[in-house]
Amino acid sequence: MLLFIVICIVCILLIPTIINIRLKSVYNKYSRIESMLNTNGISIARVTLDKYNLKEVNIKLTTGNLTDRYDNDTKTIYLTNDTAYSKSVASIGIALHEVGHAIQYSTGYILMDLRILIRALSTISLVGIHLTVMGSVIDSGLF
Repeated sequence: MLLFIVICIVCILLIPTIINIRLKSVYNKYSRIESMLNTNGISIARVTLDKYNLKEVNIKLTTGNLTDRYDNDTKTIYLTNDTAYSKSVASIGIALHEVGHAIQYSTGYILMDLRILIRALSTISLVGIHLTVMGSVIDSGLF
């Protein structure tokens, strides 16, 4: 049973790490290639939102690296400076990806409910991992 728990914990830590490394690698590659559209991420996001009549969706700047996101509660797309002002293929792709989430919510796309459920379950599983580790430490008699 202990081996199973160790394997699960390793997988939970390893899989997101591998995905993150791959994501950064692809981003670095395409952030060096300028788009032929001659526009930046924030401009193409606004034009696309307006085309889909989503004028109520705001676009705000955020800090971080690859922390761009769409918040349906506030109807806001958060773009990092790199995404907002770069004309790279990566920046335009990221900006339009976030616009895609706004469009999906506005059209009632059924899989968005699944996305919300997955987010809730991932939060619950993180709490479960922390409780398991704390329980193991306490049970070991170290405290």
